[in-house]
Amino acid sequence: AFDKYTSLGIKLQITELDVSVYTSDKQTQVAYTADVEKKLTAAYARYFELFKRYKSSITGITFWGIADNHTWLDNFPVKGRKNYPFLFDQNGVPKQCYFKVIE
Repeated sequence: AFDKYTSLGIKLQITELDVSVYTSDKQTQVAYTADVEKKLTAAYARYFELFKRYKSSITGITFWGIADNHTWLDNFPVKGRKNYPFLFDQNGVPKQCYFKVIE
């Protein structure tokens, strides 16, 4: 999609960015373990490597939120399920993915 749009000279904006720690809408609650954090960090790294490749065509990147204490992904689509999609934890402390993104 990036290739198609940029080949037409269209500038891109990445909006409402968040990365769920869940791989399925049916997956039940998981704890935010070191393994989950490692996978989330790897996912953000993949996205931002792509964004860097297209940086001359991307005019902005906007996150859906700031910290894990408030996310639309909590309870969606599974009621009672906590999600951890952002660069900052529930207390506003940067997570590993934050440092990967600013790298």
